[in-house]
Amino acid sequence: MRQFGEAGTAVLFSSPPRVDEFIHRRIDFVSRGIEAEMNTPESIKAALIRLAAALDQLDAAAGSRSEDDVLFGKLKEELAAMRDDRSTLQSELDGALARSKKLEFASEEVARRLKAAGASINAILAGTGARDG
Repeated sequence: MRQFGEAGTAVLFSSPPRVDEFIHRRIDFVSRGIEAEMNTPESIKAALIRLAAALDQLDAAAGSRSEDDVLFGKLKEELAAMRDDRSTLQSELDGALARSKKLEFASEEVARRLKAAGASINAILAGTGARDG
C-alpha cells in the first residue's frame, strides 16, 4: 500500500513519470473538491485509504501494460524470425524441386536411350542370327 506524506500527499514509488504527473494532478483536484465535505480526520483517512488502493490498482495496471508491451515486442521479433525462416525454407524447397525435375528429365532421357540401344542390339543380334542360321 502507498504511504502518505504531509497534508495527505501521496509518496509514489516506481510509477512511470506520466502516471505520477497524472496522479498528482488528480490528487490536487480531488483534494480541493472534498476539503469542504470532509471535516473529520476519520473521513479524510478513509478517503486517503481508498485513494491509495485506487493508485495501487493504477500502478498494477501500468506495470501489467508495461510487461505486456515487452512480451509483445518479443513476440514480434519471434514472428519476424519465423517469417525469415519460412522464406529461407521456401527458397530451399524451390531449389530442391527444380533439381528433382532435372533429375527426372535426365532419368527419362537415359531410359529412352537405353531402350533405343536395346532395340539396336536386338536388331543386330537378329541380323546375325539370320545369317548364321
